[in-house]
Order: sequence, then C-alpha cells, then structure tokens
Amino acid sequence: MIALTIAPNFRDVGPLPTMDGGTLRSGMLFRSEALLDPAPRDAEQIRQCGIRLVFDLRSSGETVRAPNRFWAGEGIEHHNLDLLSGFPRDTNLWAGLRAKPTRADGEALMHALYAGMPRAALSYLPRLFDGAAQGGLPMLVHCTAGKDRTGFMVAVLLAALGVERGAIDADYMASAGRMTDVAREATRQMTASHAGREVGDDVIEGLLGVSPSYLAASFAAIDTDFGGTDAFLARVGLDPPRRAALQSLLIE
Repeated sequence: MIALTIAPNFRDVGPLPTMDGGTLRSGMLFRSEALLDPAPRDAEQIRQCGIRLVFDLRSSGETVRAPNRFWAGEGIEHHNLDLLSGFPRDTNLWAGLRAKPTRADGEALMHALYAGMPRAALSYLPRLFDGAAQGGLPMLVHCTAGKDRTGFMVAVLLAALGVERGAIDADYMASAGRMTDVAREATRQMTASHAGREVGDDVIEGLLGVSPSYLAASFAAIDTDFGGTDAFLARVGLDPPRRAALQSLLIE
C-alpha cells in the first residue's frame, strides 16, 4: 500500500480479478488526484512506482490554475485529455445549481455527468489505450480529485481488460472519503464558475461523493447508446486483437 501525505486517493489499481481467472498486474496502473507539489517523502514514493506516462484529465482552466510542474520536472511524458471538453457545447449540466441548489441537485448533476462521459471520451480513450499498448507502463491517470473523470476512464480500461464488474465497482468506490481540502476547494471554484453562484457545503459534499449509481449511469449509457461494452470499445478502436494485446501486457 502506498500512502501519500498530499494525495490520499493515489493508489495502485491492481491486483484485480478478471472474469476468466486472470489478475490485473500490480504496479502497472495507478490513479490519483492531481499531484502538484509533493513533499520529498511523497516524491520519493512516487518515483519508486516507476511511472512512465501520465494522463491528466483536467480542463485547460484547471491546468492553468494548477500546472503539472512535478511531472515536467521529473521528465515524465504527460498528456492532457480535457474530458469535459468532449461534452456538447449546449450541455447544461449545471442548470440545476443556478436557483436554490440542494444536495439532491448535486447528485442529479453527477448522474448526468457520468451518463455523458462515454460519448465525451470517444476521442480520448484511443490515446489512453495506445499509451498503454505502446510501452507507457507503468501509467498514471488523474484529474483534480481522482474520482469522477479518473473513475470513469479507469473503469472503461478495466472493462477492456476483462476485470470483473464487482472489482471495477470496488475500485471506484475506494475513492470514498479520500478527498483533500485542495480537491474540495477546486470543486467549489469550478461549481461557482459554472453555476454562476456559490453553493452550500451540502451540495459540495454531494459533488465530492461516490456512488455505485454514478458509475452505473456510465455503463447504462454505453449499453443504450453504443450497444454494450464490446461495441463501445470497438468504436474507440479497441478491436479484439488489440484488446488481446493490451490484456497480455496488463493481465497475468
């Protein structure tokens, strides 16, 4: 177990069981909140993970406010995949928070966010898969809090590897209670920017939570809009031969 002072949501995703009796290798896939300025002890633990490739799912505004200087300083290849930019411009996720928002309004936003992520990720998932397949392992996927955008992208990657759905859900739910003050403040600022108003702590806590129903909304959208996980993966270029090649790298 890796315990970083600045990043309680940083973790090795493996080992996880696959549906055919295999296991996701440990030390190959990591997920986290943003790692911006780790203390020396944390930085050394991160270096020992041997991470070679980083995918940052934050928006351009987030990366401008909080640049990824650590990875640049380490000489690690890192790419920004602005997942939120994949939503249609007329998407109105934040409408429910513009009047007198409640925690229920925040949770409704989360369901809508997760339902929209499969389509928003269509142009980004191939880069994630290619990064792993082309030697970018060990690999880190992160956003600001490491639970929503990261949770979705990691869940799809795990599904592509044949990991059991219960194990995918358990990995996603492991983010519960791991939010930092930095992530909380970033969520507050983002919400105020999009909603045009400050919202209460109860709404923020709703936005910072995880729920099996959130991730289920993503997989339901994959079933409804794309005809299931296999068809969705084919849509983003992961046909059976490429999927088998990816599994050979990450599954033992």
